[in-house]
Order: sequence, then structure tokens, then C-alpha cells
Amino acid sequence: MDAFDEIGARSPKNNSVQGAILTSSANAAGGFAAGRVRGMIAQAFPTYAPAGTVGVFAVSVAVRMYFAGSSTTDSIARELAAGMAGFVGNDLWGLLKDWLGIGKWRKETSYKAGEVVKFDGKLYKANVDIPYPPGGEPGRDARWVQVVTQRAQGVEYEDARQFAQALYENKPLMDGIMNEQFPLIERELSGCIGRDFSDDERNRMYSGMRNAMYGVVDAFARG
Repeated sequence: MDAFDEIGARSPKNNSVQGAILTSSANAAGGFAAGRVRGMIAQAFPTYAPAGTVGVFAVSVAVRMYFAGSSTTDSIARELAAGMAGFVGNDLWGLLKDWLGIGKWRKETSYKAGEVVKFDGKLYKANVDIPYPPGGEPGRDARWVQVVTQRAQGVEYEDARQFAQALYENKPLMDGIMNEQFPLIERELSGCIGRDFSDDERNRMYSGMRNAMYGVVDAFARG
């Protein structure tokens, strides 16, 4: 079994140095691609704070949606997508928590030490168990400590939703993102599997990822 086969294995245990290096390389390539996506979108939409995060998220999910099989290529592509998602990890987690409606502080809830909540646009972590009734709200109760290292602070989901609507209506920009990103992703996958893709494979990959990205942005826009 070669290193590529190991990346494609279903087992979560992978002790091969080669496999670990290749996985990390795909993650790093994803981070590089994410940086370029974020820069493109941030430049096009300078007034939207979460613009780059939503754009990177859309592309990374599109890659995962298209490469959902069990082949080596699919597995490597998912590692690349994981690197993209990791690039905006803190921001993305904050936005998704808002999107799913979880993580907001509630006075009728008890909390365990280490749990993180959102209150008044800020993130707080419980430094001890906080039983019900919790007493003071975060920011006034000393048992809550403000999380100051999260880049997601101050980014609201409603801002992301409005940006997603603007992006969805800007088809040339979305196509431009794909046209800029697809060669990077294709080149990384080709290098990993040791061959070039055929024109038919390339066209199907591009179409599938583009449609997936449109679906992700549309879902964000609709909330």
C-alpha cells in the first residue's frame, strides 16, 4: 500500500510518515488557496467584514460536496478542503454558531466549565461550572471570562447573510472565483495522483464544484 492509498483509507489511524506528510501538504495547499479566495472577495466587498470567510467556506464546502467518493483523488481533495476551512476556522465557527442559532447565553441554562457562549456580540468562556440559576450575565459575572483571541468577535451572521445575497447576485465574481481557484485545486490533485485530468474530467469537476458553490452561497443568503 502506497502513501496515497493510506490517505484514502477509511481508518482514522494513519501512522505512516509519508501519509502524514501528504495529508499535511494537501492541507497547506488548501490554506494557500483559501488565502487567495479571501483576498479576492475582501477586495471586491470591502464593506462586508465576513466576506472572505463566507467565500472560503463556500469553496471548501463545494470541494467536499463534489469529491464525496472513496477514491484517492476524493480523499486528497477533502484534505485540501479541510485546509481551506481551517484557514478561517475561528471566524467560520462563530458564523456557523449564529447560523444554527446555538451558543447564545441563556439565563435559564446551566453551563459546564469551559463552555463558550455569545452575549452582546462577544464570546465568553465559563471558568467554572455555572449551575442554574446562573446569576449575573456574562460581562458582569466574574465566572465568565471574555474570549479575546477569537477572530470571529464582532462578526454577526446577519452581516454574512447580506453579503451572501450580494455575492449570489454577482455571478461574474462567483465565476471569477472558480476560474481563479480551479486551476490551483486541479494542479494540486494532479500532482498527488501523478497524472493530468482529461478534458471531460476537468469539465465535470469544474461544473460540479461551481454548482455546489452556488448552492452553498444560496443557502447562506436564504438563512
